[in-house]
Formats: sequence, C-alpha cells, structure tokens
Amino acid sequence: MSPPSIDVLEHFKNFLFAYVSTVLYLRSIYPPEMFVEATFHNTSVYQCRSLVLCEYIIDAVEEVYTSLLRGKVKRIGILIYTTEGMQAVERHVFDVSAFRIIESNMRKGMQCEERDPLSPISLVSAGAEVSFASEPSILQTTKQGRLDEDTPPDLSEQFRAALIMLVNRCKSYTPSATSYSFHIYMELKSDENAHLLTQGSERWVSAHSHGTEAEENSTDDGTDSHKKERVSKVIRAVNYPPISFEVWVETF
Repeated sequence: MSPPSIDVLEHFKNFLFAYVSTVLYLRSIYPPEMFVEATFHNTSVYQCRSLVLCEYIIDAVEEVYTSLLRGKVKRIGILIYTTEGMQAVERHVFDVSAFRIIESNMRKGMQCEERDPLSPISLVSAGAEVSFASEPSILQTTKQGRLDEDTPPDLSEQFRAALIMLVNRCKSYTPSATSYSFHIYMELKSDENAHLLTQGSERWVSAHSHGTEAEENSTDDGTDSHKKERVSKVIRAVNYPPISFEVWVETF
C-alpha cells in the first residue's frame, strides 16, 4: 500500500484535474457540448469529452504531481488569455509552498523522469483512449475508477467546498465573442520565473490572495507602458497534512 502522504498527494492531483477541466467549461474556453457533467466529491464538475484535450490536461497535471513529489513547487497557475494579442484576462493560483516534502525513501521505486520544465508537453494522438463511466455522474479515466474514491472525508469536504466556491465565483461570467486559450504552469521554489507546462510565453507575476491592485506593465526596454487593475478573490484554503494550500482567482 502506498504511504499515506503519497495517497493524499494523489487526491490533490485528481482534484487539480477536475478543477482545470471545470474552469475551462465555466469560462467557455471550449464549446459546452465538448463537456460532460460529472459528480466529484458530491458536487458538480465538468470533464472534457475531447480525447486530445483530456489527455493533454492529464499530462500537465502529472508533471505538476512529479514536481510536488520532489518538493520543488511554490505555486501552480491556470492562466486564461486572449488568443489574439496574448492578453491575460484571468488567473487561478494555487499556493502550495506549505506542502510538506515527501521523503525520498517514500519515493523509491517510483519513476520520476527528469525533464526540462520549460519544454511544452506534446499533444497526444487523437486516438488516445479516455473513457467515461456508463453514467456521466461518475468522473473516471481508463486507469482509475472514481477519482474521489477513498478520499478521507475531511479532505473530501474541503475539496467540495473549493469546487462550490469556484462555481460561485464564476457564475456571473458572461461569455464574449473573444477567443481564449489557457496555460497550466508552475513557479518553482528554486526559480522565481514561471515554468510553463503548456505552450506559450506568459511571464509569471507574483499574485496576492485578496484585494485590488494596479499592475505595472513594461515594454521590452523596461519602461512602463500602462497600468491595469487586478482583482483577486479567495476561492478556498485547504489544510490536510501533508498538503496545505490556498487557491484564489485573479481577474484583469
């Protein structure tokens, strides 16, 4: 049986997968017919039906998980931006700096392949297999049953509260005709620069968990170009050792 600390980290990985997928639905990054509604920790989430996109998210989340095992990650981000002009419009930030480092003897036998965190994840083949349960109320992949199975009740309730708050924070969103895309990225403890897990070049800017601020934008020569307001709203703090994190959403 896996060590309890690794089990808890697995639960966080599954939560992150559901969170990313649900954000893409709530923010209309892709057409709603591409998603299926599912029950996860006794609340509604959404999973993409696209085989390519679903595996793409899974690959990104696995990269985050591998880095978390090594105790390297300070923050995880989901950045939503316009496809024309690459203008950031929203960012979901997970501060995971308080995660306890998984001891090396717990990781023996686990294959954690080193890779350049700046290199993009390759898209999987369109024929890749991602299955859904016979009923759309169960979120699952081919290698696992229900992704919320065996989650400790206290942790499950905290995940549920975070997902409900995510929906509440996003429900006032009005879709526009603008086309959007997204990045999943990490800020590592040893490097203050963003390490992207998906293609793109958006630079990480340190975030705050609440309040409103004016963010300085600079031109290539370092001069100030303009200011824009960034509003941050807390989604939820989750504490279940060895994981302890806060997630918030920033809008620009």
